Amino acid sequence: MRQLVVYTDRLQRQPAAEALSFLAQAGATLAEISGLAPATHIDLADETAVAALADALTDLPIQAYSLHAPTIQPSKATWDISQVDEDKRQLAVQGNINILRAGTLLGVHHIVIHPGVDSSSPEQLANSRASLQQLAEVAQDWGLQIAVENLPLGYLGDSLPQMQQLLEGLNPDIVGLCLDTGHANLGPHTPADYIRAFPHHLIAIHWQDNHGTKDEHLFPGVGSMVWEDFFAALNEVGYDLPVTLEAFPPEAMSWNEAVRLAREALAEDRAPILPAASPAE
Repeated sequence: MRQLVVYTDRLQRQPAAEALSFLAQAGATLAEISGLAPATHIDLADETAVAALADALTDLPIQAYSLHAPTIQPSKATWDISQVDEDKRQLAVQGNINILRAGTLLGVHHIVIHPGVDSSSPEQLANSRASLQQLAEVAQDWGLQIAVENLPLGYLGDSLPQMQQLLEGLNPDIVGLCLDTGHANLGPHTPADYIRAFPHHLIAIHWQDNHGTKDEHLFPGVGSMVWEDFFAALNEVGYDLPVTLEAFPPEAMSWNEAVRLAREALAEDRAPILPAASPAE
């Protein structure tokens, strides 16, 4: 049975230790820790802060399964491994190496990394691929995996062919795909298409829904996505790793119920069955 991971980015206005305690109380046992809000959640580049979080986790019934590397704070260039300026690219690579180090302190399975930012060119694609090769060498030495996330339209890595170019030739035991279902749904290829194209490179899944027009991060089953082929493809390629919920619970649903419904859905290869709305009085 595929396990459920809950991503803390929905709770990143509070310190990571508090968010993890809250999710543990809601029934979550695995978490992906967001690095997107260093000021309020956790600065994954701060080794002292990461060590303190590791200590806090020893007292909680929840495990840090993965980390999501920062992308925009303090700037996009800080983390953009695709940028054209070579000195800045190398600084971004080193910044992401620091996040890999945080992963070793927390004992995670993988680090999710964006291949670029809100622009794309052949040169940026080549630079991102070169950066991933550099990061792969470090990750292999440290016993980590890197999950490269497909991004929404207009970003580097926004299509199946671009992701194929980024991952081609890299060791699938070290670098693979983090399939974001919502991002994939905005382009011409379905999440199932990505799964079947990367049967040996699929390391992680960000599970979220939308209506096909924008990146909404809706709870699975709230949007218009059809999930039967998604689960069929997972079974075809034998994917049995955990799946990360990257969405808020629907309005008026508690986190406890959201975790329960998502876990039951994964066990039964379907989208969560949402409770019927109460009739208007």
